Amino acid sequence: FLAFSTAFFSRLVATAGAPSEVNFVHLAVVPAASLYVVMSSRSQNFKRLRAAQGLLLCLLLFFFMVVASALFSQAGLINIALSYLLWMEAYIFLCALVYISLSSERLEKMKAWTIKISIFHIGLALLQKVLLDAGVMKATKMNIVPDNVQGVFYLSGGGHVIAASVSIAFAIYCISLPKLSLPLKAGIAIASIVQLVSADAKQVLLVALVSWVLLILTKVTDLKKVLIYGVIAALSLAVLLWCMENLDSFRGFNTWVRPEIYGPEGEARLLKLSSIRIIRSYHEDVFSWLFGLGPGHTVGRLGGWMIIK
Repeated sequence: FLAFSTAFFSRLVATAGAPSEVNFVHLAVVPAASLYVVMSSRSQNFKRLRAAQGLLLCLLLFFFMVVASALFSQAGLINIALSYLLWMEAYIFLCALVYISLSSERLEKMKAWTIKISIFHIGLALLQKVLLDAGVMKATKMNIVPDNVQGVFYLSGGGHVIAASVSIAFAIYCISLPKLSLPLKAGIAIASIVQLVSADAKQVLLVALVSWVLLILTKVTDLKKVLIYGVIAALSLAVLLWCMENLDSFRGFNTWVRPEIYGPEGEARLLKLSSIRIIRSYHEDVFSWLFGLGPGHTVGRLGGWMIIK
C-alpha cells in the first residue's frame, strides 16, 4: 500500500507544497518493495509462480534491450535506469502482486482500499471541474480548462488523460465485481464518463473502444461471450453517437468525424505521426532500426519531458 501510494499520490503531495523531488520517490520505493516481496515470498502456488516467472523473464529481456540500445547510442547509466523504470515500474509492481500469497481477508481489504482511493480520485476530479467553472480555481500552466481536471494527478502535463484512464479502468473493474450493488456500479460508471468528458480526454474513450473490440476478438471461441460483448459494444456506440449529436458536452467528439483529417495530408495524420518521421530522420543505418536511438534520446517520458535541453 505504501509503495503504491508513493506513485498514486505524489502529485498531490507536491501540489500541497512538498519539494518536487517527491514525484520521483516511487521510482526507488516501488522496485525496492517489490524486490523485498519477491525475495521473501513463500508461495507454493504453481500457477502463481509460473506467471510471476514469466513476468520476471520479460522484465529481464526488456532490461537487456534497454542496455543494448544505450551502449549503441552511448547513453548514460542514469538514462538506462530511469528509462527502464518509467517503462517497467508498473510491471515490476504487478510481478510482486502475483508473488504475494493473500488470504481472502487481506484480498478483500485490498479491494476495499482500491475502491476507496479510486472513488476519492473521481470525486476530486469532479470537484476540480466545479471549482474551475465557478472561478474558484484558476487554470494553471495548462491554459485549457479541461486539462486541469486531473484528480490526484493534479498539475502534471498529461494528468487529465491519465486521470480519465484510471477512472474508466476503475469503472470497468467495478462493473465486473458481482458483490457491488447495481446503483453503485451505475454511479461509478456515470461519474467516470462525466470526468472523461469534463477533461476532454477523447483519446481515452477511443482506446477503450478499440480494446473492447480486441477483447471480443479474443473470445471468438466462446460464441455466447462474443454475442454478449458485441451487443453491449453496439449499444454503447449507439449511445455515444446519440450523445455526440444531441448533447453539447459531447460536441468535442465530433472533431473525429472529419474524414479529411485522416488523409495523406490530413492534420491528424501529419500531427500524430510526426514523432515517427522525426525519429526516422536520425536513423543512420540498419542498427538504428534494431537498437533505436537510445533511452532518453527521443520522445518518450524521459527524453521528451524530463531531460531539459
